[in-house]
Amino acid sequence: MSATVVLLGGYVLLLALGALGVERLGRVSTSPRTSRVLAGHRRAVGEQDAAAAGADPSHWPHTDSRALHEVIARVVAVAALVLALVVLLVHHSAADVAVLLVPLVVAVAVLTRLMRARRG
Repeated sequence: MSATVVLLGGYVLLLALGALGVERLGRVSTSPRTSRVLAGHRRAVGEQDAAAAGADPSHWPHTDSRALHEVIARVVAVAALVLALVVLLVHHSAADVAVLLVPLVVAVAVLTRLMRARRG
């Protein structure tokens, strides 16, 4: 077992968990009605004044935020999976395969979860 395999296995795990974190950020509400920043503004100027100023919820600029975060998370998860497979092709002794098996399974599980998240 080489140090390269351990290091890259840890990096694959980090990428997979990072993909889950990016996907989680995409689920944060971007509604102007629930935004803490805009809530303070609405309290200061009043709800009617905020509506008169053009605070229409349909024109909120972050409506595609969830889709963007999902795509970024999928790209990161695919990168983790490809990295794990390439390292597995280069270092294929029994000890190296045993070390890379966990990061590879985690990367596949994360990618599967991310691919099903949009459909469900």
